[in-house]
Amino acid sequence: MYTIYTITGTIFPKANNITLYYSLAIIFSVLLITCIYLLCGPFTNNSFQKIFILFLICFGGGLGFLFNSPQVSADTSIPGVTSLSNFQKPHEAISTILYTSSLVFFLLATKTKKNTYWIFSILSFIFFVPIHPYKVLSFYLITIIYLLATNLISNTKHQTTQLWIFFSITLLASTIYILHFLSSGFSSLTSYTASLIPITSIIFGYGISMVVFIFQLFHINKNNFNTIFLNIWIIVSLLLSILPFGFNRLYLNGLLFPMAILLTQSLSKISNYLKTSKVQLIFLVTLLCLPTSIHIFNKRLTEINNNNTWYYLPTSIQSGLNFINTSDKDGVLALTPINSFIPAQTGKHVYFGLKDLTPNYVDKINQAQAFYTNNYSQDEAKKFLQDNNINIIFVSDPNAKPDYSFLKTVYQNDNIQILELN
Repeated sequence: MYTIYTITGTIFPKANNITLYYSLAIIFSVLLITCIYLLCGPFTNNSFQKIFILFLICFGGGLGFLFNSPQVSADTSIPGVTSLSNFQKPHEAISTILYTSSLVFFLLATKTKKNTYWIFSILSFIFFVPIHPYKVLSFYLITIIYLLATNLISNTKHQTTQLWIFFSITLLASTIYILHFLSSGFSSLTSYTASLIPITSIIFGYGISMVVFIFQLFHINKNNFNTIFLNIWIIVSLLLSILPFGFNRLYLNGLLFPMAILLTQSLSKISNYLKTSKVQLIFLVTLLCLPTSIHIFNKRLTEINNNNTWYYLPTSIQSGLNFINTSDKDGVLALTPINSFIPAQTGKHVYFGLKDLTPNYVDKINQAQAFYTNNYSQDEAKKFLQDNNINIIFVSDPNAKPDYSFLKTVYQNDNIQILELN
């Protein structure tokens, strides 16, 4: 994923990092919206349905607005459950486009037997693997189960030669990259373990989409391969998301695409089942989907005056970052969440960053905590800084303030302190 940002930074070396990031986010958001609309084509020719599917993906949510605790509903606590992070993070937008395209083109290739679709699916696959390699597992499970299911249900004979070529190329490409990844310094990220997602959280997180998904499971047309494929996509992703391994929750990213399509296409059946008009049903679905997006947006507004660092940087911290930005020294030590802001705001290297993007994260944060709480001797502390090329220490917590004789204060305000070696 870093290639996207480093290339942009290389092309515009003097531009502000934040400006570049959000410019990319806007560009790829427009591309994502366009691609979602086009990828709906194989599932419906109805323009209104395409627009409604796009609306559900962009603004849809679950029932998170009903709860105060962010741990209750996944749509307010797990980025992939809504599409918000796809529009905020350029690399996630690209990954979602490529992953979705690879699956949709695979479906089209098996149905139409056109080589063009096989090529598009392979290319999409090859390009999404370096961004999110863990999705290789879900891709293969979805496609293989689909092939087996259609063969069992209708005795469909798929093109053996094309399938062998497809899986040979994709397996070779993914194996090469994964082996490269495992031999790199980031291989330790495979040990990353996130907390398990409660099933109730997922159910509430998808809200009406989950209800409709369960409803349509009992009304599947076995001759409709599109519906079978979308259901397998959803089931595989949901099962992977609750398994006890590190990247489980990331399999939910982009799942609103198949869910929104099934929801939209099920409206007529639900309308007949409930004996209500389709217009009323669409209005009800809209009312149940929108509040989460409104809730999240309102939360961002209410946190402006609360000095919540997870939402906005207080002026005192921003002043400290501005000071670091003017320093000719590099290598910064800071605790969470300040450490994640430093590279973006100053271009400086930090000792550790985000948990799922930092090799040996646990060891590094333990060493940093030991330094900040003065558990090292003078010599140990100095060696720790020198060994890790740390020249600047950012202190934002009064209960975690290093007190070593070889440090000097170079900047200070009411809430933060910046130290350097004498």
